[in-house]
Amino acid sequence: MKSQNFTVLPILCAVVFLLSGCAARESVSPATCVLETAPAALPFNEQVAALPEGSSQYFAESPFGPASIESGPFYLSGLGNECRSARVTRGSMSHRFALCKEQNGAWRFIPTVFESIPR
Repeated sequence: MKSQNFTVLPILCAVVFLLSGCAARESVSPATCVLETAPAALPFNEQVAALPEGSSQYFAESPFGPASIESGPFYLSGLGNECRSARVTRGSMSHRFALCKEQNGAWRFIPTVFESIPR
């Protein structure tokens, strides 16, 4: 055999050994599993506050049970809070309510009292 073959053969074997070792090491090491968590669902009040004005959405879970909510306009309350009117419809029942933004940024549910007053 030529002396050139003796020089190339060990280098070739070393390269194959290193590459196979890296591949084997990579497949043997435990894979790091990153679990993706689903974003937490927004609370009912936040979802209603985010609806486009005039839209209607069905909620399987709400303070009224399964119901359709129609979003009304935003307005400024007498106390200076940003509020939004809305109407809930469940079967033949239909009532207005409001959501007002508190200082901490959370939307608070406010039942209206005027619809229950006899006219």
